[in-house]
Amino acid sequence: RSALVALCLVLAFTLIVVGDQRMKAGLDYFRAVDSDTVEALNWLAKYGKPGTIVVESGNSRGIQYLWWIEGYAKLPSYSAVDPRWFNFREEKRQNSVAQAVLSSKSSAEISRLAEENHIGYIFLDKRVKTLSPQFQEAGFAPYFPKRFAHMLASS
Repeated sequence: RSALVALCLVLAFTLIVVGDQRMKAGLDYFRAVDSDTVEALNWLAKYGKPGTIVVESGNSRGIQYLWWIEGYAKLPSYSAVDPRWFNFREEKRQNSVAQAVLSSKSSAEISRLAEENHIGYIFLDKRVKTLSPQFQEAGFAPYFPKRFAHMLASS
């Protein structure tokens, strides 16, 4: 009988340890925002001009910041993550615009897209997209450089 109790205790302890490790791994994988991202979102919420579009790069696992920007900072957002995540025609158009802005080598094209689509901010996860000189040449100045996030605002 004591062997059965010991076995149950070992099994319970093992389940607790393994469960805790799996929970931590899952939380880390699905965590979309880190402290840099939260600071950038706070900046957007405080200084963002209502109605101005934010183009965002997504994070290194392809998770969108779109929902955080729209829900927390209360600004509309276009996401440049994998287009397979989008189903509706307007979402696909917005994704196409965001991808064009972030991949363009032409500051004139970035300026044109920004003007046509009312884009006032670019939110970059530096693990996905680095800051390129075309953004600054197109009138987007870095306002919030952090270790993992860049916030650029049109001047």
